[in-house]
Amino acid sequence: MNLKHGVDTTGVCPQIWYAAGVCKQLFTDRNYAFTITSMRDGVHSPHSKHYSGEAFDMRTRHLPPGVRSELFAKIKSALDPLGFDTVDEHDTKRHWHCEWDPKPGEKWLTYAP
Repeated sequence: MNLKHGVDTTGVCPQIWYAAGVCKQLFTDRNYAFTITSMRDGVHSPHSKHYSGEAFDMRTRHLPPGVRSELFAKIKSALDPLGFDTVDEHDTKRHWHCEWDPKPGEKWLTYAP
């Protein structure tokens, strides 16, 4: 897993590491580098989950448009039902944001019978 220089990983919650691992694997399966550009660092909105270690941003500017849309759909499909929110920021830096924000019925872990 690649981290942009200066990314602060201090106190990042386990759920975010799980999500980052899923994203890394999906990028790698398509032969694209996966780089986290922000975790607890950077400037975000005042109530951003970045500050509590419950969010990360990933670089996407290197993805061709077709790969970009297909990969984003795969990530959302894999993570959002488990309690994550994945957002295409549609900014000039071209990045996606993922945060741990479970809604009713969304579970990251379940117990086997």
